[in-house]
Amino acid sequence: MTRRGGQPTLKLVCKCAFSGGNLSRGVEAGVGWPLAIAEAQASGVGVCMANIRPDLRDYAGPSAFFYKSLDDALKIISQPFPAELRQMGFEQARKSDVFQHRSLLFRLWRMSQPEVTTGESIGSG
Repeated sequence: MTRRGGQPTLKLVCKCAFSGGNLSRGVEAGVGWPLAIAEAQASGVGVCMANIRPDLRDYAGPSAFFYKSLDDALKIISQPFPAELRQMGFEQARKSDVFQHRSLLFRLWRMSQPEVTTGESIGSG
């Protein structure tokens, strides 16, 4: 915790690692733990990750920072995380909230189950 203008400022960094890719050549890469993005945003922590795939912007949303080099990352995390981006991060994290999507998840689960009629049991045959 640091103090800025007499106000305490908590600075946290959430880093999502990637493997199997080459950042400089833009090769397709795995992200590591993408759930950490939603967890960080739900906690009010800024997200700063490597700009390795365009689809990550859809997942992380407009509140996340993406870097192309470690120098870019250093510049990003050296600045305070803006309050308006923190609010946008909360909104983005809600998209990953299991309770928001519970009915959809249950419906998909039921659709994947084989139908059982009266008097039958799964596995009988």
